[in-house]
Amino acid sequence: MSEISNWFQNIPFITRHWFGITIGATLLGKIGIIPLKHVYLDYDLVFRSLQIWRPATSLFAYPLSPNTGFHFLMNLFFLYTYSMKLETGIFSTRPADYIFMLTFNWLACVLFGLFMSMP
Repeated sequence: MSEISNWFQNIPFITRHWFGITIGATLLGKIGIIPLKHVYLDYDLVFRSLQIWRPATSLFAYPLSPNTGFHFLMNLFFLYTYSMKLETGIFSTRPADYIFMLTFNWLACVLFGLFMSMP
């Protein structure tokens, strides 16, 4: 178990937290502690019911099922690989710029998802 802990602690700061929150939120959704019907992105629920947490939670929660398990693992692999390369490469001395880039991408994806009705 210490190998996994050491590996996780050696992941760069932003990538580690994004990776950990994604795994945690997905597993909490899978076991039913956080119902996925409360976290997906929906235009009516965000703007008419003022459920303002949905744009943030839809970033981290993934609908895990036997049919989507491999897809989730591939998403985690890409998240880990590319985020770590960016954080230790181009943005190694500029973490605020990396957070700004992630925030801009998140905002663009949320706006696209809301106005194209993609939960």
